[in-house]
Amino acid sequence: MYINVDAHDLARVIWMLDLLPALKMLHIDFGERSNESLHLGAASGLVLTLKRLQSLSLRGFFTDFLEEAVSWEFPALESLALDFLKYRDDSPDVMEFIQVHGERLTYLDVNTIFSLDVASVLGKCPRLTTFCFNPDWKLPPDPTIYGASRLVTHPHPNITTIGCHQLLYAFGVGYAATYASMDPLSTLLIRRANDMNFAALTKRNFPNLRCIRVLNKMLLRDLETADGPERACYERWERWWDQCAGQHIRLEDCTGAVLGTLPEKDMDEDDDSVVTQDEPLPTKDTLTVIRELMLECRRLTAPVPGGIGTAY
Repeated sequence: MYINVDAHDLARVIWMLDLLPALKMLHIDFGERSNESLHLGAASGLVLTLKRLQSLSLRGFFTDFLEEAVSWEFPALESLALDFLKYRDDSPDVMEFIQVHGERLTYLDVNTIFSLDVASVLGKCPRLTTFCFNPDWKLPPDPTIYGASRLVTHPHPNITTIGCHQLLYAFGVGYAATYASMDPLSTLLIRRANDMNFAALTKRNFPNLRCIRVLNKMLLRDLETADGPERACYERWERWWDQCAGQHIRLEDCTGAVLGTLPEKDMDEDDDSVVTQDEPLPTKDTLTVIRELMLECRRLTAPVPGGIGTAY
């Protein structure tokens, strides 16, 4: 079921859900937050039991909903997706909800500006196979790995796929490139967080990790427009790629293609250069060719893996 409601209509949503105990999938898109005080009346404190609900997805200003839902019963809940958009104030208590309902989750997607204690989150979700978070978050450093954030207190054996939201500032393209020139310090801090968080995406922390996917569609469009990362950010691109390739982890963009496989470029008809008959006709940009060669080398040296499932 898909519901699009205003945030102040929460009481109606609660009463409606009380009449749908057999619901299996629920997505609620909350509209703009209201400055008016929220009055739930008799719906406040009502404990719902959604015994068959397997997937819950919330988008927008869902703080009040999550506060009520903490005390509800979700015995079959396996998938949880939370997108708080650009809201910064009155953040929902995601950690409290996960402490109560995280044990059975196999899929968790959290896209927020405010950061969470990822190590605590993963500790409460032992069955997770897919985890998506925001690498812009400033997280505490790992005392055992120099230059990496602490994402786990002990290796998480079940996670095979990790999704990365945001990352708009990582490669110096699009709007972020303009913002970087206006506020270089903030950009530097965000990129530092990106590097530390990505450095923690290893098989030491996630022994069965097979795929890391960059989820931001805008970032992919900006990379295509700029024909790859900014020169100053190309080292980061290479470092992240090498980290994944060295551990036989597939690095993907939001389409599921290998990150760095940019569209082919047409030949310039006005090019004055002379091409002999024995020379191959270049049809791809240098970055794409390098990526394909590295991918082929990785394929030839890697053991045959099983199928990789993603949940996007």
